[in-house]
Formats: sequence, C-alpha cells, structure tokens
Amino acid sequence: MTVAFAGDVIIVTGAGRGIGRGYALLAADRGARVVVNDYGGDLQGTPGDASCAEAVVAEIRRAGGTAIADATDVAAADAGERIVDAALRAWGRIDGIVNNAGVTRGGMGIEQNSDDDFLVAFQVHTMGSARLARAAWRHMKQARHGRIVNTSSDAVWGMPGGAYIAAKAANLGLTRALAAEGRRYGVLVNAVSPCAVTRMSPPSATGDQERVDRYLTAAGVAPLVVSLLRRECAVTGRAFQAGGNRAAETGILQRHHWHGEWNYTIHPAPDPKTQT
Repeated sequence: MTVAFAGDVIIVTGAGRGIGRGYALLAADRGARVVVNDYGGDLQGTPGDASCAEAVVAEIRRAGGTAIADATDVAAADAGERIVDAALRAWGRIDGIVNNAGVTRGGMGIEQNSDDDFLVAFQVHTMGSARLARAAWRHMKQARHGRIVNTSSDAVWGMPGGAYIAAKAANLGLTRALAAEGRRYGVLVNAVSPCAVTRMSPPSATGDQERVDRYLTAAGVAPLVVSLLRRECAVTGRAFQAGGNRAAETGILQRHHWHGEWNYTIHPAPDPKTQT
C-alpha cells in the first residue's frame, strides 16, 4: 500500500457501487479513513438500504483499511450535517469530500422532463453537493485545509437530457464559486467529469465490451480524483475529464471579442469533424 493520506478523513457519496466505490477503495488503499455514503437507492431517486455501503466497508476492512458506512440520502435537507457528523463522531475531523452521488431521473428530451425531474436532479446532484460542502466548510476553515471534488459530466458540452445535464452544469458553477471562497483558507475545490460505463450509463454505451473493459472501467477514473484529494494538490477551481487512467482539463472557451455597438453577427464555430 502506498500511503498518501496518513489518516485523512474522506467522505465519498454514492460510494456503494460504480465509480464511487472505486474512489472509496483507492482512497482507503492510500491510507485515508473513508465514510462510505450510499442510501442504496435506484436511479430514479427512490431510497433503498445501506447494504451496498456496508459491503464496500467490509471490502475495505478486509484489505486492511479503515471505513464506516453511512446511509444518508444526500437529497435530504439535513444530509450535509448528518454525513459530516458521522465523520466527526468516528474520527473527529474532515479533510476531503467527493460529491459523487447521482440519479438519472427524467427522459432524454425536454418534453420528457417534468418539473419533478428537474427538482430531483438538482436536489441530488447540486443541492447534495452544496449541503455537504456547507456542513464541512467551518471545520475545513478552522483546520486551514480541505479538498472537495464535485462531479460534473461531459454531457454538458452537448447532449440531450435537460434535468440531469442542467444539474451537472450547475456543479461547475458551484465548483468555481467554492474555489474562489475557499482558496484563502486552504480549501481547494475542483470538478471531475467521469468517463466510465456504470449502471447509470445508457444501454448503447455497453455495446463494445472489450473497449469497456479496457478503457471505461470505474476504477480508471479514481486515480485523478484521489490525486485531487491529496494535501500536495495545489490546483483549485478547475474542471477535468477522467477515465481510462488518463485525464484532461476542460473549460469554457472565449472565442470572439466585440467592441462598440451591439450590432454584430455571430458566426458558427467550425465543425471539428471537418477539420484536419
């Protein structure tokens, strides 16, 4: 085991399965004490039980690591305080958070997205992330140290799916805002868009199993996320794509500038498919 955390306490939400499980396992393997949060629910936001979180904790302990299970629903109004309290009761500190829990509620088109679909998506993805960060913020400020990784999605750059993608795009804004506030206190905040095939992926993504097994496993995302949790990490307010044991920074491009009266014509950007 390569020690990277030396007892730091890391919370990972949605860690009972998929990508979150990969984060929890790798952080524990690197010496972190991990709060494995998962309410065991389905992809529509219906709660289940804590058995999946408990299974990951058992897996970590068998490997010699330290972890506890937490079954709090991140969409609950008091979720942030409850999850942070679990970490504080167990170990008296909080060093890092991975806001990973998510749902895929709603159809792919705007006509299939009800108001409730949008509300549930924002409650889980965005409010869940904000509540947990808010609950931990005071403790991180006092310690002059903290690391938070929020989850966005590559889908924000151009895929249908209004409720899910709107919430994931909001997490980019949340990341930038928290990074601007936290820098002076040593609290660094970044965002990751995972690229892996999990139970949340559409059926079309699982067609080429050889490619999935080679490039798109949940474990392939974890190295970048865990590196953003380390004390040695010095970046903040940044967004990354991660998958297949590779990472790339992403961002919003400012392509044109105008001055004077607002009577300009905006020309479409070149189609990358036609570029050589």
